Amino acid sequence: MPQLDRTIIFTQFFWLFLVFLVFYGLLSYYFLPFFLKSIKSRFLIIEQNQLEDEKVKLLYLSKQSVLSKTLNESLLSIKFMFFNGFMLLDDSKDLLQNLYKIDTYVLSSTFFIILYCNVNILNIIPLIPKIYTTN
Repeated sequence: MPQLDRTIIFTQFFWLFLVFLVFYGLLSYYFLPFFLKSIKSRFLIIEQNQLEDEKVKLLYLSKQSVLSKTLNESLLSIKFMFFNGFMLLDDSKDLLQNLYKIDTYVLSSTFFIILYCNVNILNIIPLIPKIYTTN
């Protein structure tokens, strides 16, 4: 069989090992460090993004709890004001005076809600455009 001739098979093994060693050397000494650096940098980017995501989540949750707490306190004060104000209404007075008192309560509570919204809620909501941020 001519495929198994000793002179032909020796040259085929020689070139096989030579090409294998050249490719192995090129891949392990030149390309493999480049790929490892790329994989490591991607891993570090993902890790940094996860840390930043956790910071944003914690900040969001803290601001959300502060917002919820202040809104509940404000709503309780409004509820207290309305219930106490309505209980103070006199049944003996005529209807127009009672309606005027109710309107003043509604307008004053609306005014205080608007003031509250401008000061507290807008400070808690982050309104930072991406154009003006510098890192």
